Amino acid sequence: MRCKKCGKLMRKDEKFCEACGYYNGEKDNSGWDVDFKETNLLDSTDESEKGNEEYEEFTIKDSSGTKKGEFSYENEDLLEAYIGEDYKSIKKIPFNIYAFLVTWSYFLYRKLYITGVVGLVISAIIAIFFNKIFFTYWIIVMIASGVLFNFYYVFVSKRKVEYYKRKYSDTDKFGLMNICEEKGGVNLWFALTAYLIFILVVFFSYVDIGVNRDHNPKFWKENSENQATCSSLVKVGYNNLETYKVPGEVEEAVCRISKANFIEYDVYIKTRKDGKEYYAYYHAEKDGIIYKRNTSEISDLELKKANSQITDEEQALLNLLKQIENNYSDISKQSKLEDELIEQKKNKTEKLNYVFSKEEIIR
Repeated sequence: MRCKKCGKLMRKDEKFCEACGYYNGEKDNSGWDVDFKETNLLDSTDESEKGNEEYEEFTIKDSSGTKKGEFSYENEDLLEAYIGEDYKSIKKIPFNIYAFLVTWSYFLYRKLYITGVVGLVISAIIAIFFNKIFFTYWIIVMIASGVLFNFYYVFVSKRKVEYYKRKYSDTDKFGLMNICEEKGGVNLWFALTAYLIFILVVFFSYVDIGVNRDHNPKFWKENSENQATCSSLVKVGYNNLETYKVPGEVEEAVCRISKANFIEYDVYIKTRKDGKEYYAYYHAEKDGIIYKRNTSEISDLELKKANSQITDEEQALLNLLKQIENNYSDISKQSKLEDELIEQKKNKTEKLNYVFSKEEIIR
């Protein structure tokens, strides 16, 4: 049963309320048939009667004759009971230093669960996928939390108090204060647990996704397969240099992987003879590697062009041989850029350009 005066839950055989001292037993001729407020020394003054009159104005009444929807915060007893600790500072000071320092964790600490969880989720997404702007985002969140938290928290708390007054409209003021105190207040353990989960999720996701893909098993698998395939194709091209009468000794090779409709490989092998560089070009698809051309003719074609003796067909061939030289240089540069990104842990895609030294080719 509950106390007829304050609404506090009482034991079954209890007669006097432990909270307010009101007698809740049946009336008889033994002298206990009077209201406790007439005999209680603590409530025997006129001020107590005055307080009860104030409460009569405060209580939300039902259809039996009370006024619904009248909610005054003149005393703010229920609001103070709901907010609990730091009520005065939250009410009077516009800036909340705790919300500024720990942001979403303080929302959770104050039982603003939906706002706090949504904020942590958004923060985790930005930290993992948009880490370049995370610092700016976090500074904005800190400032906004510090400036707006008190206003927002008091606004939500008032709505909560009104809800509990409607839900427990048959309970007196003292009982409502107990309810508000229980429903409101703070929840330290939930805030700590949620923030710890947030830190762990961000840390492991950032390591797996944002730091460097060479920590990712898929990235290692792609690069290992690509490098192994290119190495095999370069060795095949090297072993056939004499067949296709490519002059000089091997010096270096490059390989580029193209992934469009299907995988293609372009292999270029550089040789040197008498101080001159020559390039042999191979193209590989799913059917195997095919020799295309080498640049041993480029000197003769350039001489003809200089003497204005070059034909259109020879000019087209010269352009093709020049393109082979340019492609070799471009692949070499792209490979170095990819290696730098991997070393700096900024690579976002798999490595598609490879350079092989003479030792790696003839090994």
